[in-house]
Amino acid sequence: MIAYLTGTIFSRTEESVVLLVSGIGYDIHMLSDIAVGDLADFYIYDWIREDRHELYGFETIEEKKMFEQLLTISGVGAKMAQKLMRAGSPDRLFEALQKQDLDFFQSIPGIGKKMAQKILLELKGVLVSGEAVSEEDTETLEALIHLGYARKDCKEILSSLHGENQEERIREALKLLSHS
Repeated sequence: MIAYLTGTIFSRTEESVVLLVSGIGYDIHMLSDIAVGDLADFYIYDWIREDRHELYGFETIEEKKMFEQLLTISGVGAKMAQKLMRAGSPDRLFEALQKQDLDFFQSIPGIGKKMAQKILLELKGVLVSGEAVSEEDTETLEALIHLGYARKDCKEILSSLHGENQEERIREALKLLSHS
């Protein structure tokens, strides 16, 4: 997995940049207004699916963590998470969650009342309480949800997983979920 890249902005569109790193161009979905030719470095979220492999870039680790949290919500994919991120800084999103600001989320194109309520409900306990989920837990949770397990059940067992790597954590989770 790619976690961090440093290079020169080779080209850009409204939604992405091509970052040239040692002669290789990486197409990165971005939120930044960096100009062509600028030196840049980004934290990377590597979105791998059956039919795609996309990179999402963030200027701060906080932005990346917020993006990862948004992806844990059922029905929120990378494109929707990126829309949410464009609506405001991580601090603004955090503030909207704390205040349960339904109007803020509904003002984002593509997000209706039900999705806004779902976002507030699912992220309230994770972000507002200050108990951010680790990257390992986020990846484990995402994998289990994609396998068809209920988010609530998966979240309940995360704290009892002790595997040393992602594969062990998922195996352990599958054993626990199959017995419940």
